[in-house]
Amino acid sequence: MGHPRRLHDPTIDAFVALSVATTAVLVTTPWLVDESLLVGGTYGVLRRLARIAPPVSGWCRTYSASTSRVTQTLS
Repeated sequence: MGHPRRLHDPTIDAFVALSVATTAVLVTTPWLVDESLLVGGTYGVLRRLARIAPPVSGWCRTYSASTSRVTQTLS
């Protein structure tokens, strides 16, 4: 038997994983919290995580300074 089909959108899975990772990093590394507050709060954390974490194969993370958003697109 094959694997059951997943009903979740990969974008939702990525968002949940990023949220969990962000929470874990904030709890375990206070220096990241201090630095992130200086460069724009949560967006600073997201930008740092997007830079550190290897992108999922086929997905590309980009940070837009003008809109302060991390976007994830299928490449």
